[in-house]
Amino acid sequence: MVCTGKYGPPAQLIKAILDAGAKAVIASSVELPISHQNPITDMNMASTTFEDTVSGAFVIGGDDEDDDLSTPDDDWEDVDWEDGDFESCDQRVKRQEKEEGELASFITTFYDAIYKDGISADLALRKAMETHPKMQYQCHLSFIK
Repeated sequence: MVCTGKYGPPAQLIKAILDAGAKAVIASSVELPISHQNPITDMNMASTTFEDTVSGAFVIGGDDEDDDLSTPDDDWEDVDWEDGDFESCDQRVKRQEKEEGELASFITTFYDAIYKDGISADLALRKAMETHPKMQYQCHLSFIK
């Protein structure tokens, strides 16, 4: 299994995947910052807060009474075009596209090593990381008893 997220999955999830029969889990070695982890389960719960988890509530968006029929132009009212908000947004998009291209190239190298060269997942990962030194990934192998 290959996890291509920016951060690697929690150790408990990796163990569960391996226990379920996966031979290897390839994932980012970058850990999720503590500020983004859920204090109860120690897992990433991006859209919930501690209070939401305790009360059992999970809310997407605002309250129903706050919903109104606004036009899409209203979303642009807060943007200060003269302060360069538009340029920074454009730069973020370009940076994200570059990162996605690098990731795609990395994964292509990894899969080519496995399927065309016929080498193991851990050796294929090493080969891909030699070609793409900025990538920080690791291979978790299952140990069959």
